Amino acid sequence: VSLGKYVWNWNMEPGRVNYLEITGAELPHDIKWDVTKTDGSENIKTLVGRTGKKVEFKPVKSDAGRVFEITVTLKDGYSQTFAVACKYVRREFRELTDEDRDAYFSAMRTIYTVKTLEGRETYGKDYTGSDVFITMHLGAMTLEDCTPWHDSEVFVTAHSAFNLMMEKALQSVHDTVALHYWDYTIDDYQYDTQWATKSPIFDND
Repeated sequence: VSLGKYVWNWNMEPGRVNYLEITGAELPHDIKWDVTKTDGSENIKTLVGRTGKKVEFKPVKSDAGRVFEITVTLKDGYSQTFAVACKYVRREFRELTDEDRDAYFSAMRTIYTVKTLEGRETYGKDYTGSDVFITMHLGAMTLEDCTPWHDSEVFVTAHSAFNLMMEKALQSVHDTVALHYWDYTIDDYQYDTQWATKSPIFDND
């Protein structure tokens, strides 16, 4: 996934079961997987398996942004090390599984129904409710009846910051959730002016 631009070529997601597997071996081999920090200072997890068989590894939310080194060692002592990033993945809504979609909307419902102070007692310091987002976004009108986030170059960076705050809030409620999105250009291309009635985005389920 890195196209040679990063030190890692693979990604795993926090809060989810990720599967590690070696395929293509002519004969089955016992395998040891060592997941360590990139500087080798700490062994996070050791897993044992065989070629052609998946082993499970589940990073936690605090691993997000970390790059692991995963060393695969065969019984004969041969080993190879790979750099694997641990990052949340934002997906277009149509790419979500039913489980992912339910988790997203459940967390979003919490954001809109549980105010910030109450939510932080339950979910921690990264929780922010809609009461704060609405106040931040609309609470400082300019003379032109526009918020300061919309009428200058700050638009891009401010809304990126809002997105990050919202994503952290969602993850404080459910640690597998990312800030997924709707790519409306798909519907514009496929359904033209009838997108509002024909797009599956607006189906009841």
